[in-house]
Amino acid sequence: MTRVIFNGASMKQKIKAITEAATEAITDTVLDDIKDRSPERSGLFKRSWRKSGSGTRYKLTNPQPYAGALERGRSKQAPSGVVKPAIQNIPNRRYR
Repeated sequence: MTRVIFNGASMKQKIKAITEAATEAITDTVLDDIKDRSPERSGLFKRSWRKSGSGTRYKLTNPQPYAGALERGRSKQAPSGVVKPAIQNIPNRRYR
């Protein structure tokens, strides 16, 4: 007779690690997409994007005072903004 031993705590840790790694990979890919979509005049807006957080909670921010205006389409280079199209593109991307 074969015994199967299931270690629930170990499995939970493995699932948590995989989930956190996947979340970070998706966040990094979305950040790259946002930077690629960011309009470029002096390059400051594109360089100002930051990622903060850990685990399964991340925040992408840009402290430039005109970030909201650019997101609302005030740029001919990004008339649809940058964040919304990047978020909508998530299902179409391949992740690292």
